[in-house]
Amino acid sequence: WSGRCSSTPMGETLQSYVSDSASLVQHPLHQTFVQSKLRFNSRLLVSFAHYTTTTGYYMQNNFVPQSFKVPDSLVTKKYRLEILTPTVAEIDYDAVMTSKVRLRTVFAKHTQWPKDTMSLEDNIKDLQLHEEEFNLRKAFAYTVLTSTKEKCIGCVYIDPCKFIDFDCEVYLWVRDDSIALDNDLYSSIRDWLKECWPFKKIAFPGREISWQKWETLM
Repeated sequence: WSGRCSSTPMGETLQSYVSDSASLVQHPLHQTFVQSKLRFNSRLLVSFAHYTTTTGYYMQNNFVPQSFKVPDSLVTKKYRLEILTPTVAEIDYDAVMTSKVRLRTVFAKHTQWPKDTMSLEDNIKDLQLHEEEFNLRKAFAYTVLTSTKEKCIGCVYIDPCKFIDFDCEVYLWVRDDSIALDNDLYSSIRDWLKECWPFKKIAFPGREISWQKWETLM
């Protein structure tokens, strides 16, 4: 693959030391989870503050090391990944809305995202948030494009994990008319994360871990 581990430093690192539950609620990572919960409307995210305070586990480190250069792209023979930003809002919106029924099972057994009434403007706001999270190194979302960049095939989301057993949780999807690429994309992302990212314990909820088992971790 060309540019498999190509990277560019992106944004600033999080100031992440948390000493008590009051400060945890204001913690950027907690805010990211809350925003994600609103954005995907029941992605089965438990309260991050409740989880950390009841288990005694606090996310005291950055999601990725300060020295790690986050990849800004991944190029394969069939598609390419680039940072998810509002510049692809229109083609991303087309991919989402033409595949909305199936996408409601990507982030949990069933969610309300995307709603039938979601507008292009709503999508632009979502992508602005994704770009902000990427630049702040809170979470990393990528658009999956055709080699010519004329069509959005899907998306990949690399998020901090709310469970101490994993370093990150990863979600990905492809549009309905490109479903044949789903397994290929999944394999590519799994290998890419192992080879080019600092994560050792990676969760793929709904794929390597059933939704039933994922829920029991809560």
